[in-house]
Amino acid sequence: MEKKRRRTGKKFRGIGTKHHKTDAKRRKTGTKHRRTDAGRHLSAHLFRTPPFFFAAAPTPHPHMKLQNLIFQVGGILLVAGAIMPIFPRFAAIAAPCFAIGALCFAGMQMLQRYDGPNVTLRRLFRQQKLGALLVIVSAALMILPQHYHGILRGDEWKVTLAVAAVLEIYTAFRIPHELEKPE
Repeated sequence: MEKKRRRTGKKFRGIGTKHHKTDAKRRKTGTKHRRTDAGRHLSAHLFRTPPFFFAAAPTPHPHMKLQNLIFQVGGILLVAGAIMPIFPRFAAIAAPCFAIGALCFAGMQMLQRYDGPNVTLRRLFRQQKLGALLVIVSAALMILPQHYHGILRGDEWKVTLAVAAVLEIYTAFRIPHELEKPE
C-alpha cells in the first residue's frame, strides 16, 4: 500500500520532522534564509529584522543617562573636595569627598572609548585617561597623610591635581574640535 502525500503546494513539515525546530525558530526570530545567485546559502543573521530598540536610535541608551549623572556628581564632589581644605571647618571631610568624586569622575572617563582611525583622537583620549588616573592618584595622596604620618607632607596632591587639570582642560577643548573636523 502506497502512502498518500499531502498536496498543499509545498513540502509538509509537521511535528516530528527534522525541519520542525528550524521552522519554529525561523518564525520566532523573523530570520530569512536567502541564497546567492550561485546557489550558496547566506548567513541568516544578516537578514534578521532589527529589534525594536534599534529602531529609535535618537533616544540615548538608559545607561548613558546614569553614566552622565555619575560623571556630573563626581565632578561636583571633586571640586568641592578640592576647595574644602581651605576652610578648617570642612578639612576633615575634604579627603573622602574628593576621593568619592575622583572615583566617580575618573571611572566614567575610563569608560569612554574611541576606536576610530584618527590618530590624534586616540592620543587625546589616552591623555584624558592619564588625567583621570592622576586625579585618582591625587585622591590617594590627599588621604595618605591622614593615616600614615611622616611619609608625605600632605601637599603633594596639589601637584598631581594641577597636572591632571591641565590634561583634562586641554583634552576637553581639543576632542570636540577634532570630532568636528571633516575626515
